[in-house]
Amino acid sequence: MIGPSLSWDAGIPVLGLLIPGIFSLLAIIWAGGTASSE
Repeated sequence: MIGPSLSWDAGIPVLGLLIPGIFSLLAIIWAGGTASSE
């Protein structure tokens, strides 16, 4: 880590984009998996 304040300021918007993206990907994979298995 280069600097706590720098990584914190940069990490907030990144997490704000990553977290919904990860959950949407998991939802798509889960929906696709259950649809294909049935």
